[in-house]
Amino acid sequence: MEAQSIVVKNELTKNIEESNIFLSQESSVNMRADAVKAILVNPRGINNIDMSLEAGNTYMFDTLSLKKGQEITLSIVSNKSSDHFSVSITDKSGKGRLFSSNKGMVSATYTVPQNGDYKIYMNGPNSGSDDIHISGTIRIE
Repeated sequence: MEAQSIVVKNELTKNIEESNIFLSQESSVNMRADAVKAILVNPRGINNIDMSLEAGNTYMFDTLSLKKGQEITLSIVSNKSSDHFSVSITDKSGKGRLFSSNKGMVSATYTVPQNGDYKIYMNGPNSGSDDIHISGTIRIE
């Protein structure tokens, strides 16, 4: 399989580092067979998040069927400003956007570019780091 291609916009907006991504099926957002699956309670509206991100793990939320123009708003913080984590939103082909925390926070809005199925992933700290606690909301409109 071809190597993962990543286009990075070296730009900080609203305390996030944001980049366009294309994920191969093999390397999807640090995706491994032991990724932990979390479930969004509401496919529309506000979803409260309060969980621990284990070092080296990826958390995958249920597939969302979304329409062009819908928005996913992320407002997620960790207990410490020194914590690092990321949230990515991808379509079924692996194209999407990666939001990396800055000062322990991700605050961003993703506008759905076309009708289709989308997934939200959260990556905890790298292996060998301590687990981190995050809380906040994922709003889907």
